[in-house]
Amino acid sequence: MKNGKDSTARMENVAIDKLVPYARNARTHSDEQILQIRASLREFGFVNPVLIDQNHNIIAGHGRIMAAKAEGMTEIPCVFVEHLTDAQKKAYMLADNKLALNAGWDEEMLALAIEELQALDFDINLTGFDASEFEKLFAESDSKYGEMDDSGALFKKFIIPPYSILDSRQGYWRDRKAKWEAILGNIGGGRNENLIGAGMGSLAKDANGAESKIASGTSIFDPMLCEILVTWFTCKGDKIIDPFAGGEVRGLVSGYLGREYHGNDLRQEQIDHNLQALDKFLHDEDFIPPTWTVGDSTCVHDIIPGDDFDMLLTCPPYGDLEVYSDNPADISNMPYTDFIIIYGDILAKTIAKLKDNAYIAIVVAEIRDKKGHCRGFVRDTIDIVTATGAKLYNDMVLVNAVGTAALRAGRQFSAWRKVVKTHQNVLVFVKGDYKKIPLDHIEPLDIGGE
Repeated sequence: MKNGKDSTARMENVAIDKLVPYARNARTHSDEQILQIRASLREFGFVNPVLIDQNHNIIAGHGRIMAAKAEGMTEIPCVFVEHLTDAQKKAYMLADNKLALNAGWDEEMLALAIEELQALDFDINLTGFDASEFEKLFAESDSKYGEMDDSGALFKKFIIPPYSILDSRQGYWRDRKAKWEAILGNIGGGRNENLIGAGMGSLAKDANGAESKIASGTSIFDPMLCEILVTWFTCKGDKIIDPFAGGEVRGLVSGYLGREYHGNDLRQEQIDHNLQALDKFLHDEDFIPPTWTVGDSTCVHDIIPGDDFDMLLTCPPYGDLEVYSDNPADISNMPYTDFIIIYGDILAKTIAKLKDNAYIAIVVAEIRDKKGHCRGFVRDTIDIVTATGAKLYNDMVLVNAVGTAALRAGRQFSAWRKVVKTHQNVLVFVKGDYKKIPLDHIEPLDIGGE
């Protein structure tokens, strides 16, 4: 057995013409690979010496020599390997190639490395990978996307993989959402059962035009989406502000995750329900009780004290899609032109209460006017927030379950070529410098269950 003393000790530039190829070399080199090696030599130089014995017989590096000749090189760096027997040299020629092939890839680290190179405008083809290999590699990774087990490194680190598509239809999402619903109890109360405005009413029809019971009632914020946004963009102990609090979900989930939530809503009956839902959590010493206030959010600067909030997290009214009350101050009752002005004023005043460096997460969706045309609500939201100086940082899509869309899609598309919306936009902005926002190491919460 050889040991550390039996090592190479001499490297020289040797004329290529003196090098003797091994006649029984089992390793093949395609024209395409030689072109890749040539490109590598031009970019990096000859940084990996050829291995030869004392008689200039090539032990390792046949492909590099072929590429060097094609590039017109006459000398290349060689390391003299003079301590191996003939049998060891033959074995090493196989081992040198096979051992490298036996290595694997950390797919997450590989993706990060490629992204970094792309950000530096570096030609990633010089790494030796081609587009089809990347596609195959990451397709294999994606095959694990729906598995909440030890094979999904991104699940273990971030709850779900931090991709721009958030798919609430997947089994892993539904399972975790069910656990949250078990924790939170009977969520979604506090609203009149018939609070369906002109927008939602036009959607809550089955194929025969009758009102659909499935679609009755107002929407409930997804607790898993709340968990993701709070965990990804805040630290424990951070303060969250919400000018359109609505139901209890965002407040309870934030408190359960150890964040200080302050939400305002126009309706006393909604806040009364939220406070009733809060009772079951008050015995938990790790739970931070949310603070809900009642009032017109155009006065949010007075209603919610402080200007040191770490995050704005909200889901605003979608115009008149859902009408929550008959209060004239309720912006869901207003024509869209008035609605968007008041909505913008509320967001601007709330953003002013954030720290200089903070995240803003707003869940919105496109809405249609009474003639069926898109109003541009997502675009208007982006314009409103960026007008405050904040920058759009992440643009994600929450894919929702089809639900009653299946009842409407055929009729609507056949008659008017109108597609049925089954997604929401999750817009994340940065106020200030994202590099200066301190964030915890993400540790997905164990919320029980199998």
